[in-house]
Amino acid sequence: MNLFKGWRIQSVVVVVMLAIVLPLSILVSLIDFHHRKVDELMEIDTRLFNAATFAGAILPPNYHNDIEDAASIGPEVYQGIVALNNSLCEQLGLEYLWSLMMLDGQLVFTSATSPGKAIESQDHAKFLEVHSNPELYEEAFRTMEPQYQDSIDKWGNIRAVLIPHYDARGRKFLMGASMKHSDIQALMPPILRDALGTAIVFLIPGILISILISRGISRPISQLAASAETIGNGEYFNRIDVAGPHEINVVANQLETMRKAILESVSSLHAKVADMSEFKETLNASPILTFKVRFDENLTTEFISDNYAMLGYDVRDLWSGTVPWKSIMPEEDVERADQATAKALASDSDHYHLETRLIWASGEVHWYMAWNEIVRDERGNPEFIRGLLMDITELKTAQERDELHQQQLETTLAELRGFEHIVNSSPIIVYRLRFEPEAWPVEFISENVGQLGYDPSKLLSGETTWNSINHPEDIPKVNDLLRKVMARGETTFNLESRILTKEGAIRQMESWNQLITDASGNITHIHGLFKDVTTLKDAQRKEALHLERLNETLRELQAFEKIVTSSPVFTFKRRIAEDFPTEHISQNICITGYTAEDFLTNNVQWTDLIPPEDYSLLERKALQCAEAGIDHYEVGFRMVWKNGESHWYTSWNSVLRDESGIPTHVQGLVSDISDLKNAHERDVEYQTRLKALAQDLVQVEDNERRQLAIVLHDDIGQMLAALNMKLTALKETSERTRIDDLAQQVDVLLLRIMKTCKSLTWEISPTSLYETNIDAGIERLAADLKTFFGLEVECHTAGMRIEADRATSALIFRCAKELLVNIAKHAGTNKAQIGVSQYGNKFHMVVSDQGSGLCPEDLEHGSGKGFGLFSIRERLEHINGSMHVESDPGKGTKIMMVIPVDIGDEHKKSPPEKVPAG
Repeated sequence: MNLFKGWRIQSVVVVVMLAIVLPLSILVSLIDFHHRKVDELMEIDTRLFNAATFAGAILPPNYHNDIEDAASIGPEVYQGIVALNNSLCEQLGLEYLWSLMMLDGQLVFTSATSPGKAIESQDHAKFLEVHSNPELYEEAFRTMEPQYQDSIDKWGNIRAVLIPHYDARGRKFLMGASMKHSDIQALMPPILRDALGTAIVFLIPGILISILISRGISRPISQLAASAETIGNGEYFNRIDVAGPHEINVVANQLETMRKAILESVSSLHAKVADMSEFKETLNASPILTFKVRFDENLTTEFISDNYAMLGYDVRDLWSGTVPWKSIMPEEDVERADQATAKALASDSDHYHLETRLIWASGEVHWYMAWNEIVRDERGNPEFIRGLLMDITELKTAQERDELHQQQLETTLAELRGFEHIVNSSPIIVYRLRFEPEAWPVEFISENVGQLGYDPSKLLSGETTWNSINHPEDIPKVNDLLRKVMARGETTFNLESRILTKEGAIRQMESWNQLITDASGNITHIHGLFKDVTTLKDAQRKEALHLERLNETLRELQAFEKIVTSSPVFTFKRRIAEDFPTEHISQNICITGYTAEDFLTNNVQWTDLIPPEDYSLLERKALQCAEAGIDHYEVGFRMVWKNGESHWYTSWNSVLRDESGIPTHVQGLVSDISDLKNAHERDVEYQTRLKALAQDLVQVEDNERRQLAIVLHDDIGQMLAALNMKLTALKETSERTRIDDLAQQVDVLLLRIMKTCKSLTWEISPTSLYETNIDAGIERLAADLKTFFGLEVECHTAGMRIEADRATSALIFRCAKELLVNIAKHAGTNKAQIGVSQYGNKFHMVVSDQGSGLCPEDLEHGSGKGFGLFSIRERLEHINGSMHVESDPGKGTKIMMVIPVDIGDEHKKSPPEKVPAG
């Protein structure tokens, strides 16, 4: 009892609950670690099974059928198989891939892996070498079923899968794959870390719940203890008001009665004796036990209430010591009570409380809350211990049961909610079927079955049956597979089947299933999940079709080699060896400036034409595909012709193999794609320029709006304000001289406003834009430029009257205006020339100056101001026109344009007429 001496009830309850929660957390962590470890080992076994199967699939055709003796398989073939196994082991993280065969009563190697994964070391098992430990494989050859086992031999400590087979003559052989136990053990620390995380997740809510529950339990008891302590200290004037369970209320009421009785007893000794008798009767009728024992080793009883009889003992036996006080308490509780008393004495506190157990005469053990006081003699030495006991067994049991149930319920609900959320947000559908093969009632289906168009509630109610969503042709196949699984005694199986959506579409599904049994071993349910693999299957079919078409194309190209030779596509054949010597190349390689003889006689090497980085790519790609068993591949590279021109090529290649499957040659077709790549690069550049132009146009439009606002506000607005002031002053004056002066100022302001409006109108939309008489419009445009910019424009129209429709004339004048304004602003000259003429159905316009000229960037992209050379060129090309620019910095610029006479139908495109240079 001294263990919790001085502790608060709330702290004691928390400690007790944590003593329960902590072991449960550790148990949950251990269970989680076990399941994760089992899952990891199953995944490793599956991985080994697939690797062994794949290693068997890549062996040469009829490999084991052809084995008779050591001369059946050539050393080169066997070395190639070992090299492939070494490569697969390194890529898949395995220790060994091998195969064994029962030949003449002995177990011999038919394929192997080098321990160091380097074939040059020759430390692998030799062809038909006798295995030193054949008993490891007896079970596999006896059952002829896949075996998973751990073994230790001269090849190491490994986890292995063994897959037995029969060859065409009924001889037994097996494929094996293994992984080192040390590699498997390296996977365990992350699993242990995740399991510890699970324990922490379980422990934290347990601590929080323990604290909350302890507060609820301890609050009324603490209040009651404080009230009892107050009474024990002789303070009887404060009313006891504690609310809690029935027993607490009883104790509170009894303490309140005691308090009132003590107050009344003070008035007279007689009243005190009477009240004490009444209190004794009341106390004996209540469940509260009182006691007073001497402070000695045996706790000699000085007083106990008569209601101790409820424990089944004779009160007189307790009084007399026939039944010792310590005999009705468990030994650990006696020690805890002694410790609590010692702690109270050490802290100079005469009041303390604790939880303890009492053993009833019937053997039942009940929990009690004890509130004790140490009574001292005149010298201050402990003389007696007296106190109250209240039975809290039902309360304590109920609390512990409720806490445990609540923790388990919340943990389960949290796990289910998390699992359900993950499943419903994934493409994987989870289900649970009752094992009734004719109907297959659905007992659970995840909400994401809605992706197939079905309502989960209808599947659960049976309105939509499980068989109705499965393809009718697949139902017998599934039932047959289930019977085979049950016959083998297995509990898990996978299958691929078809599911019908609500709309009737067929979806390919891959499912993973587990049979659930009851305690008697009878199958009760099937748990499973399935995923839509339709897209994957379609992709695989398309890939197979594509490869078949590619093979067919290559065969046709080989048959029509003469046609290929006369085309720009040339063919080649090179031996897979050092430097890849050329054994064939078509004659049309001469387009590069070299002859076929140059390559066949090694006078010209491929490295002379192909840049080093590209040639390295070609060699590496060829070797990788040859080693990986890839027979067809495509690669791009550059080739420098004899004249120094660099061209881009695409090569479609095939790997040729001998009868043993060893790659011997690479042959292919090579096509010049330089025009395609250049066109692509030009298109990318064109798109970039269009985006830049769009940004420039937005900026120009914004600048024009801002300039218009400035002119309207700063010029016209201020002049109108001044005009208003002058007119106001004119109305208010009567002096003739003043009137004449103001009238003259009004005239000046009006003229300035009219001039500004005219200039602004010309900037926004000059009247020449709507002039259909080209020669007259050009003359008017020249006059306007002289007025607004001081640019002298020399016009040439060959003395002809040139007429055009409004759309054509507007385009001519807008291009002319933009080019001439740019000359006035940027060319550094005050003179320019423009000429317009008509030949047939085309207008020809030339604009020139002797100014500062354009740099190469301006020639390509325009000046970046106004409409721009680039935008003019794009507009002209859109209507089948064209533009040519000649310019040198410091020598002026000459721009020549060809414009169709009728641009009404801009979508009738034809090759534009090119403007000759000069």
